[in-house]
Amino acid sequence: MITDYGKTHPALKLKVPETRGKFGASKKFANTFSYKSTSFPKDQVSNQKTLFVSKISGKNSLTLTNSIIGMELHASGNLHTDFNGTNFLKRIIVIEPGKTLKLTYTSRDTQAYIDDLVYVSENSKLIYDGRFKNKSGEFFNRVHIVHKEPDGLSEVSVKGLVFGHSTVLTTGELLSGSHGSETSVNSFAVIFGNGKVNAIPELLISEPLSNSFHSFKKIHLTSEQMFYLQSRGIKENHIEDFYEKYILGEINGCKK
Repeated sequence: MITDYGKTHPALKLKVPETRGKFGASKKFANTFSYKSTSFPKDQVSNQKTLFVSKISGKNSLTLTNSIIGMELHASGNLHTDFNGTNFLKRIIVIEPGKTLKLTYTSRDTQAYIDDLVYVSENSKLIYDGRFKNKSGEFFNRVHIVHKEPDGLSEVSVKGLVFGHSTVLTTGELLSGSHGSETSVNSFAVIFGNGKVNAIPELLISEPLSNSFHSFKKIHLTSEQMFYLQSRGIKENHIEDFYEKYILGEINGCKK
């Protein structure tokens, strides 16, 4: 179900960040947007600069190709996004009270800038599951989860296969009044060779009657380690395939 619910949120600033000078979209696209208030992008969106303001529920999937998209959503159900090419996606999402939202994405060998701000309402639940492979170029994912009402739950997991440069910022914020709420922000990276990842899990706690957890774990396969594995008869492409299946092979229990 898709329903327009009114004017856009003032916090949704639709500009490619000037600080991301190496990010391809900042050179490829102009910072101008059309506005669509009654439709949600279904299936395929290519070469667009668009702001969508919608209410969604049920199962939704979207493929972005070389696009700059801003979204403001009142959401529940499932929303999965696949990225192709170079994309900039900024979303402000409010989960409906008492509802669950599964927010997932897969990015393979693409340049992507994904910036999500999610408000978890009373008795609602967020499951955020992001998977990426950054073979070349730059990957950026910022997830900021805000609890400002009681008894909400958020679980954030971002996993990556890193060859180039990647940044993953995960923040769980528990404001005063969010008693009984719980947030968990976690990231995991498998780094090949000279790949680099900046992973910063962060907790901002103003409510003492709440629970929180954060973590970052990594496996770094250096050139020396790769040489050792190859000397034991394990080919480089087999090593990469193994970790790619582990990172990208399944999402929400479904093979991609």
